[in-house]
Amino acid sequence: MKNIKKKLLSLGLTAAMVACYTPATIFADEVGNQGNVIEVSTYQELKEALGYNKYDAEKGAFVATEGTAKEGDTIKLTADLIAETDKANPKGNKRTGDSATDARFDSTTGATVTVATNNVTIDGNGHTIDGDGYPTFDFDGVKGAELKNITVEDGAYTAKIGGAIFVEYGAEVSMDNITVKDSSANATSAFNGGGAIYINNHRGDAPKVNITNSQFINNKVGTNGETGNGGAIYGSTANLTVENTTFKGNKAANGGAIAMDGQSEFSSKSNTFKRNKAAVAGGAVYVSHGLSNTKKGMTIDSNVKAQMTNSTFKKNLAVLTGNDVAYARYYDETYTGDTSATTLTSDSDFTDVTFADKNRTQLATKDFETELTINNVKYETTKVTGSGEVGATVTAYVGDEEIGSSVVGEDGKYSIEIPGQAGGTEITVKMSKDGYNTVEASKNVLKQIKDFTVDRILPTSTKITGTGMPGAYVKAYVDGEQIGKTAKVGEDGKYSVTIPKQALKTKVTVKISSEGYYRRAKTSTVLNLFKRELTANIVKSTSTKITGKGQAGAYVKATVDGKQIGKIVKVKSNGTYSITIPKQKKSTEIQLKMSKAGTMGVYKTIIVK
Repeated sequence: MKNIKKKLLSLGLTAAMVACYTPATIFADEVGNQGNVIEVSTYQELKEALGYNKYDAEKGAFVATEGTAKEGDTIKLTADLIAETDKANPKGNKRTGDSATDARFDSTTGATVTVATNNVTIDGNGHTIDGDGYPTFDFDGVKGAELKNITVEDGAYTAKIGGAIFVEYGAEVSMDNITVKDSSANATSAFNGGGAIYINNHRGDAPKVNITNSQFINNKVGTNGETGNGGAIYGSTANLTVENTTFKGNKAANGGAIAMDGQSEFSSKSNTFKRNKAAVAGGAVYVSHGLSNTKKGMTIDSNVKAQMTNSTFKKNLAVLTGNDVAYARYYDETYTGDTSATTLTSDSDFTDVTFADKNRTQLATKDFETELTINNVKYETTKVTGSGEVGATVTAYVGDEEIGSSVVGEDGKYSIEIPGQAGGTEITVKMSKDGYNTVEASKNVLKQIKDFTVDRILPTSTKITGTGMPGAYVKAYVDGEQIGKTAKVGEDGKYSVTIPKQALKTKVTVKISSEGYYRRAKTSTVLNLFKRELTANIVKSTSTKITGKGQAGAYVKATVDGKQIGKIVKVKSNGTYSITIPKQKKSTEIQLKMSKAGTMGVYKTIIVK
């Protein structure tokens, strides 16, 4: 029989076959040359129309039986159906999954109905088939088969791979406006898959499946949806096209909605993937490349040509990597293919990841090409900065407590907002990225050097003196070049840096530093000192002038609370000055400043009497 599994199922039963059912109603198709329409209202009628394992009393065994449907026929459901025990089973044996004792099963796929006639259409006519916990359809090598306008729910298989529907042995099937929900591939094998549909060449040509305008809802692989491949669809050496279809709430270890491996082709266009979950990789879709373990201890070499366009992803999750789409690789020393190839093209982002083992349970890792650095962190600062691998995540810790994180930008730099930390606190940053070994670097927060002074530097000075933290080091710079030698602050808190004499108005920067402390700097300009002291006579609340003595040619300015009062005056050649001011209240504090280019300004404070 063409395209029919010719399998004799020996059974230790001696009962006669009972086959009482109402024949399906057959109508001539309106088109005329497209075959008949066969209306079915019971599950037994569906099986008789399409084919199933039937008990042969003469042989005392079950044989694969060809259905009554011919090429071009349409089988149309007129009622909701629930899978039921084959009437040819004289004892009504409970389904066990063991083809030797179970009348209703296809011996390979576990399906209750075998579709083996070319160009047959199954039109659900809006009705539902309840699989009652077992597979429904096996499309076995047929060409031009079509499944449409139907809901299949609670389909499952515990003995082997697959859930509600099996497509095998070069079959070509179109599915339109179908819903498969609450179905599962329940075999305990880690290589199980296809909670709703399993597509496999099964030692024949790769099947071709085209799915449009459909839904796959809450299907899973394994008891908890945490094992196997393809929570809704698993294609292994198969050609799958899916368009305008929604995948929601499906679960598996790899490919919460769809998983593809072997020598396959996969096209996804305008599909929606929502709240699907993978316990390992590819919350929505998993595309395999390279080697992986499969059923019966075999190894499969995958090279899936995949294209995804106009996808919508919403809240999919992968526990290990690739929340939406994972392009998953594994190669060992025996692999001879192109390990750099990427056979998935997509207008959406996908995660390209390499596994460390053929079972694909752990990610392979490699070292970052860019070193992780952390810049000095100043006391009480609210940022940690540094450099690292573009796109990697850098997380900052104090002890085991995370205090902030950031992603390394395109410029190779990162900046992490953190709470201010006290000097001496150790901050550790860790850089991580899928497929890479995590690295870390640490810095202690620099403490503050509180006491630091620089005395006046004159054109005649050969030393720079001042005070600082004992044990710290002091250096002097002019235009970025160090002048003199480095000096160490003594136990008395004083330092002295020997320098060459510097020209008038030279800017000298003095820096103090110590291990574990934030370096401080002060800049001083080399200036002359006035030879004459600035003096001021008594100012009373009735006074309208401030008079006194100073350096001839210098300028004197008076201010109260930072605001100038009166005009700036020049000290006369006889060393006296006089500033006309408005009357000031008693006890007012007046600040006087005497200045001259190239000379260090001097100040004097007077109190109004």
